[in-house]
Amino acid sequence: MAQNSGKPASGVEASKFMNSIQQDKRNRQEEVNTLLRLIYETKPEKILDVGCGRGRYLIPLLERGFNVTGVEINGAQVKSLPEQYRDQVISPDQAIQLQETFDLIIMSHVIEHIEIKDFIDFMDSYLRLLRSNGWLMIATPLLYEGFYDDYDHVKPYTHKAIATLYSDNTQFQKKPKYRLNLTYVWFRIWPLKLSDYPGEAVWRVHLKQVANKFLEALYYLSGRIISRRTGWIGAFQKVE
Repeated sequence: MAQNSGKPASGVEASKFMNSIQQDKRNRQEEVNTLLRLIYETKPEKILDVGCGRGRYLIPLLERGFNVTGVEINGAQVKSLPEQYRDQVISPDQAIQLQETFDLIIMSHVIEHIEIKDFIDFMDSYLRLLRSNGWLMIATPLLYEGFYDDYDHVKPYTHKAIATLYSDNTQFQKKPKYRLNLTYVWFRIWPLKLSDYPGEAVWRVHLKQVANKFLEALYYLSGRIISRRTGWIGAFQKVE
């Protein structure tokens, strides 16, 4: 059995890593376009963008004339925003003190950073700010080989788990204050892939590379039907 020598990654490994990054960028842009389309279709008057980061949604929405308030805990990311947009961003501490309500709340790549024990309290603190029949748009990754490459990722949450938690289901010891109805879900998809493991024999690694090329070809030839889900967007409507 081949042993891990501790040497730097080979050219093949580096190439695989870069290909994965490119695949992620393509899928992320498709995700962004899908979420923006959903937002445009709902035509909200007031939007709260929780975890707005560097303005992936904040900036295009403001540029289209939407009334958007961003929430961001990372001061460095706020400073990276163009100066004209920084005044539109508040801290989480400021957000929980707001007395106004919003027609739509965005949580893009936020909930996977929240521990289970804190999840309901975190969500309730923002759902308080969502008007009755308002929309919560969630975008989040599912469990895949790159999920824990982000050190801050805690847990992948599925759309079904959240829909069940915010339904009339009584199986949970702690129930949220609010109810949500899942009305739409979209999945981010990638080609099927066989994973590599540390210490694998070289011949097995090369065999998997060939198999993965075949699976990638199937992905495109099938019109992306033969695929795996690596993330999702859900449109939830607040129910009284």
